[in-house]
Amino acid sequence: MGNFIRDKNDKICFTQRELDLLAKLFERIKNSDLETARKDQISENGMRQFFKENDQLGRALYSFMLANSVTKQGAHVVNLYNFTSCAELLMKEPAEYHNKSFTTKQFDKLELLTKIVLKRGDGKVDPGSIYLQQDEAEAVVNQVFQIFLSNSNDPDYVPEQGIRAFLNGLASPEDMGEVPLVSLSARAKSNFPMLNSTIRQYFRSKFLSEPQLRLPEVERPSHLLNKDFLTLLYLSNATIQKTPKLYLLYSTLSNGAALERVVYALRGYNAPTLILIRHTEKRRNGQQESFIFGGFNKKEWVDNASYSGDADNYIFSLSPVFRNYFTSKGNGENSFAYLNSQRNGNPKGLGFGGQNFANFRLWIDEDLENRSYTRGQDGTFEEGELIDPAIKQLKIDLIEIWGLGSSATLVEQQEFRHSEEETRETMRYSSRAAVNHQH
Repeated sequence: MGNFIRDKNDKICFTQRELDLLAKLFERIKNSDLETARKDQISENGMRQFFKENDQLGRALYSFMLANSVTKQGAHVVNLYNFTSCAELLMKEPAEYHNKSFTTKQFDKLELLTKIVLKRGDGKVDPGSIYLQQDEAEAVVNQVFQIFLSNSNDPDYVPEQGIRAFLNGLASPEDMGEVPLVSLSARAKSNFPMLNSTIRQYFRSKFLSEPQLRLPEVERPSHLLNKDFLTLLYLSNATIQKTPKLYLLYSTLSNGAALERVVYALRGYNAPTLILIRHTEKRRNGQQESFIFGGFNKKEWVDNASYSGDADNYIFSLSPVFRNYFTSKGNGENSFAYLNSQRNGNPKGLGFGGQNFANFRLWIDEDLENRSYTRGQDGTFEEGELIDPAIKQLKIDLIEIWGLGSSATLVEQQEFRHSEEETRETMRYSSRAAVNHQH
């Protein structure tokens, strides 16, 4: 078949190199099915073999391509040109589309994935006319999670916790049975800033052999951070997407529930950190319900009774509802992060938000198990609850702090601790020498 030759009037927006890669892939898919090996088209069977790790998506994507592929003779055939034209929709931004069926619709990638998975017509179907039932929304979100499960050692794993938390975070009081796709997509874009670019990059990795998307490796087993929740965080945070490994800096299970241990874990760690907290509530019916929430600090924590961090900091609820509360939707204050372990008149603890060292949005007190709290609003982060607002007293039973640096960051932290200890020893020696000199 050879390369895809680009005519000067050809409006597909791929580069020549990308077109050549797509032509080679088309040949590979075509030749994987004996029925199409001698034809200029691909089949559903060929697409299913290409998506062998996700047969459902392979079938659905072929149906989508077929519905949007028409030859000059009016037949629906996925030939090379139609294959490439549909691939453009998956891998390019809406503003770049040259496929005339989609030019005026400006589908984002979640809307496009929804049309593919649910087989909702061709490119002429306006996303504003599409409404989703709960099970349909779950099917679409499941495909988002499958991006990261294709290489899983457990092919039968269903990300139920993640799907539930994802959709709980997008729920709105006005939802009545069916949810408009455009409304769901807008909420998802707000809660998951990296969602559409992740879907786009997934298809680029499949079709153009770009690096596969991978969740960060977790250095040690976590009691809070499973692959469902890590996926939700990945879809929200560009720093996590660039982090190959998460390092456990602190856990109440292994380090004890003490503010001094928290501060020790954070001091000198010059990289972003992720703090996860679990509150367990005993309901009147005797059942226990757990809430997982936390905060992200992109900067190094500073133990000096003042605010630090920057506008990339945010707080979030993770389970049973996943919601991010970013500074971009706050009221413009800059109380990003606070850490104080000294007795200097300011409260001892770790916090996000608040004002004038009080009324923190999320507060871990030195009396960690009895005086820690959350609030639904402050001037720094978007308004919203981290846990059930009916809960007035936090009962923290687990905290984990994860570092997003590297092994070199840990070495530098150890050097920082050693330097601090040498400074303290020098000060103690000088103090003893001064006393001896007086005598």
